[in-house]
Amino acid sequence: MIRLLCFLVALLLLICTPAHSFELADSQRINERITDFDIVSGNLVSGTTVRVMLPTGYTESEKAYPVIYLLHGGGGTHEDWTIWGVQEIVGDLDVIIVQPSMGKGSWYADATVPGIFATPKWETFFFEELIPWVDNTFKTDARREARAVVGLSMGGYGAMSYAARHPDHFVAAASFSGAVDTSGELVSNWIGVSPIIEGRMPYSIFGLWPLDTLKRQKHNPLKLASNLRGMHLSFYFGNGKIGPLDSQVGYNPIALFMGWIQEAEVQRMNFSMHDRLNELGVVHNFYPYGDGQHSAGYWIRSFKDELPDLMRVFNDPPVPANWVVNGGFEYEGAYAVTNDLHWECNGVCGLDHYVELSHLGNGNGWIRSNDDKWHEIYQDVSVASNTDYYLTGWLRASGSKLALFGVRGRDGVSLADKSVIRGDEYVNYQISFNSGDNDQVRVYAGLKPGGNDSWIQIDEVFMAAGYVTEKHDDVDSVNNQDESDEGGNSQEVVMSSEGLENASNKQGGALFLSWFYLFILLAIFGRNNAYGSAFGCGD
Repeated sequence: MIRLLCFLVALLLLICTPAHSFELADSQRINERITDFDIVSGNLVSGTTVRVMLPTGYTESEKAYPVIYLLHGGGGTHEDWTIWGVQEIVGDLDVIIVQPSMGKGSWYADATVPGIFATPKWETFFFEELIPWVDNTFKTDARREARAVVGLSMGGYGAMSYAARHPDHFVAAASFSGAVDTSGELVSNWIGVSPIIEGRMPYSIFGLWPLDTLKRQKHNPLKLASNLRGMHLSFYFGNGKIGPLDSQVGYNPIALFMGWIQEAEVQRMNFSMHDRLNELGVVHNFYPYGDGQHSAGYWIRSFKDELPDLMRVFNDPPVPANWVVNGGFEYEGAYAVTNDLHWECNGVCGLDHYVELSHLGNGNGWIRSNDDKWHEIYQDVSVASNTDYYLTGWLRASGSKLALFGVRGRDGVSLADKSVIRGDEYVNYQISFNSGDNDQVRVYAGLKPGGNDSWIQIDEVFMAAGYVTEKHDDVDSVNNQDESDEGGNSQEVVMSSEGLENASNKQGGALFLSWFYLFILLAIFGRNNAYGSAFGCGD
């Protein structure tokens, strides 16, 4: 009995312990520019493959290159974009293309599986292991301003979800037929059954209803749309009708019906995202191209159209948008009421105007008192929860009992703050914080005079999502692999109509399997709802 117990304990520890940390297991040269890298990671159930395409002349160059992460759709792999001709599309542009295999039905998220079962953590792998490995291994420009994420279908969702959840990492994101609003019943069930493609349990990504709702919404691009400020954003999609780039060879009526349902739902999601971004005032490119089903021809065309814009963004990155309104305290007219200018007072404060007390421009905020109470000038700012932000401002102050510049949550508890030191010259204060469970934070400057005449002046307040990433120093280069590749693994991949058809069929087959299970679920659970009625499941 004791032996059996010890055996079970040992087995449990073996199952629960990650087999490997991040490790490069093997590499295979595909052609002179493309190499496949087999990666083993403790964050994944098994290894995965990452395809990297380097620019022409990379070996001889001393440049630091921007990077585009190109994400596949449901049922796809790292091979898809190559088969569709990404090398020919990119041509001689100075950019590194990274195409990872990220799970055929993963939805680019850390899976939720109870107990001791293996749980692939795709998002953790991508940000904590893949991006650092790429920047450590290749000659990349590792700044946010030189990194973009692009994807199709499930990968379009992944691109926008990653950009919204990690705005500090990307200057641009593009979605081709992407599921950019996952709040609908149809797409939520689609996500639920997708793990079946990989041989995993359904609803193992975000869990079962209703427990999945909160986690799914924390990954929903539409719910996180405010985090996309200050990025180059593009959305491409069709309406589900048969269009000029749809191949009907080998397609049956069921496949055509599926293509229509999929892209029609994609259209709904993208218009919802468009409306939300407009509501928030987030600048974006919106390309509803009309007739077209959920198929590769449109994604290839969209990438061709988007690529020149991405290269322009790398050369001239957009300035991150300021989440603080009127951070410069500027206004026209003789009098200023702070709450009309997006700032409010607790105690004695106001705005200076054309009195040469500002850091920049013609206005600044001020606080001044000689009592022992707390005084502050503040602004409440809507944010996304569990998101990193940075806050900067220029301040100067007299001596006081307490002087602070910072940010608080809805409960009044400080998320981060800094003491404002005494001085006649403006000093730049920089603060990083995470919003936690808050959907609104208070940006403030305040003081407690302590019975002495005390003041603070504040100007040029700026807040944005994320922070600027730094390039890693410990570079372990595989940049100079021998062109001959004596292992004999060299293989030329060329675009062909047959290859394109095979890739489309593979994508379509995986999606068909997903939808097959979805129809079963809708038939069982879909009564008395709009989607159930649409599929003949209603009353």
